[in-house]
Amino acid sequence: MLTGIGLAISHQLRAYAEYRFFTSIARYVTGVGAVDVALRLDGGVYRCTAAIELPSFGPITIQAHAPHPNAAIDRVAERAARLLNRREPQSTVS
Repeated sequence: MLTGIGLAISHQLRAYAEYRFFTSIARYVTGVGAVDVALRLDGGVYRCTAAIELPSFGPITIQAHAPHPNAAIDRVAERAARLLNRREPQSTVS
């Protein structure tokens, strides 16, 4: 799930990314296919990119950057949850 581009990914960081994405998008699991996350260090800034396959809509890509790898992962996971929430069909109350 988490790939490092030009940097090594520890088991702890990989587990953290899996946890963050699971907790952020678990409620949308029926509408989510594959999730691929890449992290790279670019000039002292960590850049995180997530490619999420949505069978109903196609693929989406979400990006964020932060001074710490965990913060970059958090931002992408939160953005993914917001985007999936907007794409979820709204229920009607009668």
